[in-house]
Amino acid sequence: MTEYVAAFSVGVSFNCTTTVVPRCSSFLSVFLSHMSFYMPAASQLNVQIPSDTTEGLAVQEQIIALMEKHEYSMRDIFAMRLSLEEGITNAIKHGNGNDLKKNVTVYADVSDEKLRVEVRDEGEGFVPEAVPDPTADDFIDRACGRGLMLMRAYLNFVEYSEGGTKLTMERERNSELPIIDDDD
Repeated sequence: MTEYVAAFSVGVSFNCTTTVVPRCSSFLSVFLSHMSFYMPAASQLNVQIPSDTTEGLAVQEQIIALMEKHEYSMRDIFAMRLSLEEGITNAIKHGNGNDLKKNVTVYADVSDEKLRVEVRDEGEGFVPEAVPDPTADDFIDRACGRGLMLMRAYLNFVEYSEGGTKLTMERERNSELPIIDDDD
C-alpha cells in the first residue's frame, strides 16, 4: 500500500493510502480551493496615469484595497495612505509639474509580509538630500520637505533613485513606525 502525504503551510497535513486516494484527492482539491480565501497570494498593481491628482487618488485607493484584502492593520493603512498621497502627489506636482502630457507610473506589490510601492515620474528629478529639514529653525514655517519627513517616519524603507524620478517605499506588516520620542 502506497501512502501519499500532502502538507500545507498552515500546518494541516493529510495521509492518504492508495485505497482512499480518490476520495482524499477530491477532498484535497476542494480544501485547496477554499484555502486560497485564507492565504491570499501577493497582489500586484501596475498602472500609468496622467499627471492628475484625482487619478493619483484613485490609484492610492486601489492599493489600500489590496492592503485590506491582505488584512493589514488600520495603523499600516493609515501610514501607507499618508505616504502614498505624498509620494504620488509629489510625482505629479513637483516631478511632472502637473503636465497632463507626462505620466506617473505606480507599481505596488502587496504580500502578507510587506507592501512595496514604486512611483516613477517623467520629470527632471531632484536631490532628496538638498531638500531642507522642515524642523530646522530657518524652515519651520515653510511647507517644503514635510512629505519626505513623514514618509521617512512612517515607512521601513524610502529611497529615491534614477536621479530622483523613482521613489521606492516599503512598509512591513504591523510595523511599529513611527516611533515617537517623548523626551519633552
